[in-house]
Amino acid sequence: ARRTVPTPMRPPETEPRMANDMKSLAAATPGDGDGAMRLHATALLSSAGTRCQQGSLDEAIRLATEAQNLFDELNDPGAEASCLHLAARAHLAGERYSEALAAAEGARALVKQTGELAREVGYIILVAHICTFMLIEGARGLDSRCKAFAEGRGRGKVLRAAKEAVSMARQLNDR
Repeated sequence: ARRTVPTPMRPPETEPRMANDMKSLAAATPGDGDGAMRLHATALLSSAGTRCQQGSLDEAIRLATEAQNLFDELNDPGAEASCLHLAARAHLAGERYSEALAAAEGARALVKQTGELAREVGYIILVAHICTFMLIEGARGLDSRCKAFAEGRGRGKVLRAAKEAVSMARQLNDR
């Protein structure tokens, strides 16, 4: 029997960003190639979120990846990070922890380019969350990659991520 795995919520700052993206898309003029591409990519990402909530995880990942490729063409690392964040959530819900970790770390790397410290903290917390699941699964011995992670660098990675998130949160507080 498959267990239900809680998925992390979107960082609170994701909602305003999505709303702002939608406003800027509405302002795009018809025939504007970049505007049309951005509109399509945002629609794909929105559909991916719906599919994830409905439990169609592979379809959510496919749509998020397609949206990410378009946002890459638009040179929008912040939007690409949102796509990877959604993919990480879908992988986590499907108990594909290694894939979830890779997507979350990719999202963090992309958002770091934007200088959005609050979003970066959210992605670091997501990385720590996924690593915690990997440690649990590794301890159970149910997944060979998780077991190797738990026996190797896993505990240290969770601790480093937590410390880094606290440090960055303090920086945000000092602003």
